[in-house]
Amino acid sequence: MSNASLIISSSKYHHVVLNVLNICVILALLRLTNFNYLLSIFLGLPTEINHTGGNAFNFTNYIIPLVLFVYLISRRDVIRTNWGALWPFGVLISIYLFNSLASPYVNISWMVYQMVFIGSAIVMHLVARKVSNYYSQRFEKGLFLFFWLCIAFVIFCTYQVLTEVSLAYAFSEYNDAFVHGLDDFGVMKQRFGYLLGFLVSYALFVLRHPFWKYSVIFILLFAGFGIRSYILGLTGAALIFSARRPFRFLVVSAIALFLSIVVLKSYFGNLLFDTRFYSYLNAFHIVQFFPFGVGLGGYPVYTEMFMNNLLAQFYNVNAVLDYIPTAPESDIVHIMASLGILLGSVHLLIQTRLVYYTFKMLHSFRSFEKCVLFYFCFMTFYGISEDSIFSINYWIFFGLSSGIVSSALYRKNKQGL
Repeated sequence: MSNASLIISSSKYHHVVLNVLNICVILALLRLTNFNYLLSIFLGLPTEINHTGGNAFNFTNYIIPLVLFVYLISRRDVIRTNWGALWPFGVLISIYLFNSLASPYVNISWMVYQMVFIGSAIVMHLVARKVSNYYSQRFEKGLFLFFWLCIAFVIFCTYQVLTEVSLAYAFSEYNDAFVHGLDDFGVMKQRFGYLLGFLVSYALFVLRHPFWKYSVIFILLFAGFGIRSYILGLTGAALIFSARRPFRFLVVSAIALFLSIVVLKSYFGNLLFDTRFYSYLNAFHIVQFFPFGVGLGGYPVYTEMFMNNLLAQFYNVNAVLDYIPTAPESDIVHIMASLGILLGSVHLLIQTRLVYYTFKMLHSFRSFEKCVLFYFCFMTFYGISEDSIFSINYWIFFGLSSGIVSSALYRKNKQGL
């Protein structure tokens, strides 16, 4: 085969890989919109209109693993890789397998889903690592149109909220305003915040024109100003990305201090009235009695079964609400309560390892790689007060981030740096 044929074949291969990556990233982001909700209505499947987005058929949970599985069996050369770089996934799989045997309230369907999601993350890692030099320059273009469609969606959501309530009410009671304004559209506030985080990341590192960059960022900040976890996520990611530049770090820290005083003051001041407070207490209670947690999917089961006992204990610490939320309300709570203190700590260390490498090797990454890693840092800090770590969209970006870091480490070692 001639060199020209090899170049054409390689180009076609990379385009196929890029299409697969683009499809999976777009589908993962679509899960953060009301896509599943609208699709369920279109297919005639039952849905429930409420602020959580409805009980809709989760299309993306099935199509993303299917796309990646078909790609993997059609391109078996992807499997030929440095298997040593996959050790974090092996540790996570071992944790989940052990947890399924040692924990009392494991939900088997959760366990199966999690194995499929981690398998999807592994494939994302492999393909991202294999074509990193090429995709980092071209991958961003595959998301350009989708990015602007998402901006249109954000503008629609913001306009809908402001037509339902006054601007003053939206600022003072953002949660109620968001629910009332978008209830009929199946848009969930927490997922909306996750979507905004990616769009900010893309605007920061991919958009070139200053006018469009800063105009879009302003729209995105305004659209999510009342989502406290969104502010926390952006603040944490910004601190990581500015930590190696003292002046920029001081500026970001000053902004973070201002936001914590002005925006998050009511959150910390009224913590006893917030459901997260009870989730933290519940996790603390669980790790005392279950060294390996209550198992994947066990948190809502355990909480509901022992609601009265939990309330009796929590009232000793001046609890205000008369119920314990069955949702963890935090990735940290979800991990520790599900896996226990030991395995949960290992799990968190594997996650924060990617944040550490982002900080340590920031100058080694290209623009779109920084976009993805900024978003992963955002998700890590966002997860302090929201729970979505055991979802397909989280693991798609975990795998993508892991592949980017692995590729950067390979480049660094190859250059002898």
